[in-house]
Amino acid sequence: MFAVRKKLISVLEQRTLLENDNLSGGEQRKNAIVRAYAKSADLLLMDEPDNNLDDDAVSELTGILNNGKHELITIIISHDERLALTADEVINMTL
Repeated sequence: MFAVRKKLISVLEQRTLLENDNLSGGEQRKNAIVRAYAKSADLLLMDEPDNNLDDDAVSELTGILNNGKHELITIIISHDERLALTADEVINMTL
């Protein structure tokens, strides 16, 4: 399983942990998104990818998600309906 995750799956966790404290939360999040995409995995799992992003950055992210959906399987966990609009399938987990 470790080898599969290392080579085939890229994960963007909800909390971004970077060593550079000079960046804003939004800049850290953008950096983490770029790193997740740079892995060139077959599956990208994103947990609340819009954390700390302003409206313009979320709009840019939705464009990236829409443009890449034919090349990459992406699973997004989010409360943001703007991201749900990029999905081919939505599973609503509200109680």
